[in-house]
Amino acid sequence: GLQRRPEDVSLNHRMGQILRDRGNAAEAVAYLRRATKTKESFASYTSLADLYLQLGEVHQAVEVMSRYPGPKDKPAYHNVMGNIARIQERFIEAEKHFATCEQSGDRGVRTYGSIAQLRLDQGRKALEAAAWESALAYVTQAEVAVEKGLRVEAENRALVRLKKDAGSMRLAALEKLGTKGA
Repeated sequence: GLQRRPEDVSLNHRMGQILRDRGNAAEAVAYLRRATKTKESFASYTSLADLYLQLGEVHQAVEVMSRYPGPKDKPAYHNVMGNIARIQERFIEAEKHFATCEQSGDRGVRTYGSIAQLRLDQGRKALEAAAWESALAYVTQAEVAVEKGLRVEAENRALVRLKKDAGSMRLAALEKLGTKGA
């Protein structure tokens, strides 16, 4: 396939996804970048931006999404933009993007995982500010989002990890609440 048609957008996109799933991020980036050379594959843009976010390269994700040629009312677009905003600690903007995903009917693992991660990030900020009750409220919201996601896909590793993170954060906040008056 790709040897005969190296510029084939769908083959490059698929190969990028396979390599990403196998943990070969550097090679996946190369294939997904090739797939975004044309404006045919909107999914290639969101996949590449997602991968950059996983690699901690937020500026690259922003650059990719600035060239996104697709309709900006799609859940995949809002999920990536929400995660960019979340990582940049623009929590209100992130929340709006994730709400758009949910309102559009996208109630999958990706949306609930993003919402849970947002709530955990907000909880971490609340812990840093010694706002223990707020941290607990965010953790509870994260746990609700994780449970919704696990109903969609019970063994999703990312959601299971988020559930553990929420449990650890809950314990930390409860510990602080218990010692706050001492």
